[in-house]
Amino acid sequence: MENVWPVLVGILIVGASVVAIAFAARHERERRRIWKGLALARGLDFRDATGPWYRPTAASMEGLHEGVEVRVDTHTTGSGKQKHTWTRVTTRLPRPLAGKVVVTRRNLFSSIGKLVGMQDVEVGAREFDEQLIVQSQPEPLARSVLVDDVRAAILAFPRSLRLECEGGEVRLRWLRAERDKAVLEGGLRVVSATARACART
Repeated sequence: MENVWPVLVGILIVGASVVAIAFAARHERERRRIWKGLALARGLDFRDATGPWYRPTAASMEGLHEGVEVRVDTHTTGSGKQKHTWTRVTTRLPRPLAGKVVVTRRNLFSSIGKLVGMQDVEVGAREFDEQLIVQSQPEPLARSVLVDDVRAAILAFPRSLRLECEGGEVRLRWLRAERDKAVLEGGLRVVSATARACART
């Protein structure tokens, strides 16, 4: 009887692993289905994941959104229990931005950071300044980039985001392999509006 327990434990571990893999695969198929539908509805080019199962190239959407060339994909950081998947929306700017702007949502860590001197540029819009942390070099650049429609798109975005405008690129990312069509559309609006504002600076 003593020899049975290790076998049973092994069976349970293998069974749990199989269930977890099947669950993840189902979620991934559902995500690709949603992305493909969104790409079709918005006139974007959907590119399915390619490559071997152990190192695939992520599925993506590319094309013109509100006059801006965008790309939506996922990327993974870390490994093991520290492995995280992010959804990101990016675009290239027609010319490099003369500085850098980073926008994140306020949280416990940012509040602590501000207490010890972390930069937080106020753009003069109360709701936005209360909910977001803005870092900018030079500081006036933030007010040029974060204009009304950009602020509105960011405030409407429901995830905890990180928006970066630097050099020749605008990058938005948030934690999870997104399967919510409305959130993806919100991300596209954030990046498109920000790119247009950057192009006017």
